[in-house]
Amino acid sequence: MANFSTHLKASIITSAALSTAILAVDLIPLIQVCGLFIIGSLSGLVPDLDADRSKSLNTLFSIFSLAVSAIVILSFNFDSLLEIWASLLLIYGFIHFAIKPIFEHLTVHRGSFHSLSAVVLVVLTTLNLAMWLNFSITLAVLSAIYVLVGYLTRVRS
Repeated sequence: MANFSTHLKASIITSAALSTAILAVDLIPLIQVCGLFIIGSLSGLVPDLDADRSKSLNTLFSIFSLAVSAIVILSFNFDSLLEIWASLLLIYGFIHFAIKPIFEHLTVHRGSFHSLSAVVLVVLTTLNLAMWLNFSITLAVLSAIYVLVGYLTRVRS
């Protein structure tokens, strides 16, 4: 069985190959290809989210904490730096000590995340999110394709 590093390298290689093809046909700007490369590389880690102690799971919840924190900081007016730090600590604590244990309890490693239905769900969620974020249809579909290729690379490696 391959480890975290091997899975990440495999998804990086496939994303790099896909990015090269996209650049060769000049379909979208370079900066967007770079973003797609990152998305494709990280999507190779998605199948391991159901492993309770995986690097992928810890990374996901750290990124989720950071994203929620950024949304809160940018959405509300705070009167002091202390309020900001208290909010950040509460968000981190809630996500890591309330939501993450529930997620770990509800998932089984090599269970649903290693199925074709999970691939379809993640790819369609990516497409939906990209459209919701007002990506062009080309960029939205390419985002979904990168996730598909990265995810399938991980499941097969």
